[in-house]
Amino acid sequence: MVDLTVVRERLRAYHGTPIPLSIARFVAWLAADPTHIEQLSSAAFLYPAWDLSIADGTAPLPVRPTQRYGREPPEFIAIARTGVDGEEIGVLELAPELERGELPFVTFFPMEFGAEVCELGADFAGALAMYLAYPSAEGARPLRLLGLAEGNAPAAVWNGFLPHAEAPPSGYRFVQTHDRTGVLAPSGAFGADDSSLEAPLELSALDAAAGRAERALREGYPGTAIAAARNVRYATGGYHEAAVDRACLVWAAAALQLGRPWHAQMVAEAQQSYAPPSTVVISETAVVWEDEP
Repeated sequence: MVDLTVVRERLRAYHGTPIPLSIARFVAWLAADPTHIEQLSSAAFLYPAWDLSIADGTAPLPVRPTQRYGREPPEFIAIARTGVDGEEIGVLELAPELERGELPFVTFFPMEFGAEVCELGADFAGALAMYLAYPSAEGARPLRLLGLAEGNAPAAVWNGFLPHAEAPPSGYRFVQTHDRTGVLAPSGAFGADDSSLEAPLELSALDAAAGRAERALREGYPGTAIAAARNVRYATGGYHEAAVDRACLVWAAAALQLGRPWHAQMVAEAQQSYAPPSTVVISETAVVWEDEP
């Protein structure tokens, strides 16, 4: 018998951030019977993103991989994937301090340059139903396999890939970015004019965009700083360039200002994967790269 409370706590310890109950139920269902993974892969061509020992409260916690795709949003938590370098689906936790009960489910293709984050649904059942509506109309079968009542899931009507966007809660603002991930932060974390942050960023403008991120952070607008920094990283796929290093330092520092150490950690890990050998040093207030001797 899989203990759902234990699964959720172990997922939180593994990822370093609160995990929605629906995801814990998904992991518990997969771990309860080895054939469930086969059923999921047969119905949806999806495979779980975890070592399922994570559901066993008596086993050591699995080691979380620290290397991420260069185009993978640091706020993305993979739930399932189609295979090596293939499509990934998961949730975006843009504001972990809110500890929301459900998170938007999205999909992205990590190896397709120019592929944007696309929203599948506002919750787990809706996302799975939407995902399975394309290319077939057999979305009901995996919902039954997962023990989800079909009547609780939205109609699975495929309308094409829709950009991710969020309706911000009171006191917060959502600013769209070119990769369609966006930034969700308190309203005061943004400057007066962030409309240009949604536009594509040319490689020739990387230094200027990194400078914009640095300036926004100095002026007390960490939300604007993250949006500008995200565009720099997205435009290059995260590969090592001076402008990307500058932008990611700003991004991590801005995340710490917003009380999001998990985001800072993910930015640092992602950039270390592509930067020359270095040590990422994270404190309560700063993130720096220290070149190894």
